[in-house]
Amino acid sequence: GYAMQDSAFGNGLRILAAPVLDVDGYPVAAVSVAAPAARMSDDRFRTLALEPVRSAARDIARAVQASGAVAAAV
Repeated sequence: GYAMQDSAFGNGLRILAAPVLDVDGYPVAAVSVAAPAARMSDDRFRTLALEPVRSAARDIARAVQASGAVAAAV
């Protein structure tokens, strides 16, 4: 999966993010990229950014998974 929306914090930014999953398939982080909304349509942004972002998230996930599960502090 991925998420894409215009930023609530930075006026005029469009954000695309993909989850980094641990060995159990739970999201432990995300990789995101931003672009000026005025210069890039949703479709163009998705076309240019989605696969590189997903690829980076998968690479990071493999590194996380190789080191074992991520445990939350209680």
